[in-house]
Amino acid sequence: MIAGIDPGRRQSGFVLVRTLPALGIVSGGRTKNDRVCDQLWELNLEAIVMENYRLYPWMAKTMIWNDLLEVRMIGRIQEIARRRGIKLVEITPSQGKRIKDRDLKALGTWSHCNHTMDAFRVFWTFWLKGGGDGGDSRSKNQSRRRRRSSVDRRR
Repeated sequence: MIAGIDPGRRQSGFVLVRTLPALGIVSGGRTKNDRVCDQLWELNLEAIVMENYRLYPWMAKTMIWNDLLEVRMIGRIQEIARRRGIKLVEITPSQGKRIKDRDLKALGTWSHCNHTMDAFRVFWTFWLKGGGDGGDSRSKNQSRRRRRSSVDRRR
């Protein structure tokens, strides 16, 4: 099963997609952040795919005194993935927006909730790039392990 997440301030878009024996939507919706984290600890996941966050210069002035709850949620997700050894893939918002509303409708995953649609967008971006079969999407955890093992071999 793969989790697709659009991290939000107090609630996140959260979708679960079964990959075997065939691709199927298990659930999708807007979920409280604590519940998202609880499920990430409990579920048997092959990957977590989430939208990442960048603070662009033109946004900086509007972010003064912001508590950055979205960023803190991303950190929670990263830590859960690291501790559990789950493949973590971060998708930029611009990558996810390539999946249009009409595409979500055609795939049967359109929703009235923007958070849910963005969670499906990051999932489909990952899946369509071959993420489900080890295509060009690699997890940060796997990359770190490879770097560490190559350093260990040099010693």
